[in-house]
Amino acid sequence: MPLRGWWFPTYVGNTKHLAGGPMLGNSVSSAISNVMDRAGIPGTPHALRHWFGSALREAGVDSLVIKELMGHESLATTAIYVDVPLRQRTAAVDRLPCINSGWTRTSQDEQPSQLCLFD
Repeated sequence: MPLRGWWFPTYVGNTKHLAGGPMLGNSVSSAISNVMDRAGIPGTPHALRHWFGSALREAGVDSLVIKELMGHESLATTAIYVDVPLRQRTAAVDRLPCINSGWTRTSQDEQPSQLCLFD
């Protein structure tokens, strides 16, 4: 992330800013789209953004870090872009502790002192 200035400064100016100000969003999107086309990468810049957030999530990166990397102010916005893989959702539920209970199985040989949801 740049410490100061714009990520994509314009060198010639545009309808809203003089040279050195930020590029307009559609100009950035258009430039990325052109590069993707030349490189033979299918999709759109928007799809690339979704992939970026989801790939970070699948790699185990914390949602707050993804939020910062994507430049979002709200975690709710990040959630729109990030798909959490089924494998990670299942692993999260598997981490729940077993619950102590008075539940017993029907077999006389098995009398657990705890109930585990995912044995």
